[in-house]
Amino acid sequence: CEQRLAALVSILQQAAAAPGGFAETIGYNRRSNFFQINTAAFFAPGGPLSAYNSVTPQFLQQRFAAAEKHVRDNFTAQGGHSADQSGAQGEGMPAYVRLFHQYFESMTSAPSRSRQQEAHREEYRGIERSLTGAQPLLGARSNGTAL
Repeated sequence: CEQRLAALVSILQQAAAAPGGFAETIGYNRRSNFFQINTAAFFAPGGPLSAYNSVTPQFLQQRFAAAEKHVRDNFTAQGGHSADQSGAQGEGMPAYVRLFHQYFESMTSAPSRSRQQEAHREEYRGIERSLTGAQPLLGARSNGTAL
């Protein structure tokens, strides 16, 4: 059990340390890709799961999701352990729980995917407007009368 928890901590630390942190690794719509890319390395000699038989990325992702659900249900739910983000009350919590709390916090403070896409579209529109300049309205004449 201790070895599995150490492997979980290692996976969470790798996700946090990667460029973009949790949001770009195990965040929404990113997790499948993260496990597809990294599962072989996790089971390679010296990897956090090298003591175990290799599994598919999908199975590993399912096990990770089960661990996430366990932490969410038992350490952040009403009546569960305190979800104190300051760390003052969380020093006695296992390392994987503290890392999951960091993940949960990063996901609640990250902008939504639709917000990110809208910001990208607005940036693109601004660039497009700066390149083409303001265009007259459809049906407008240069003297101000409509067609």
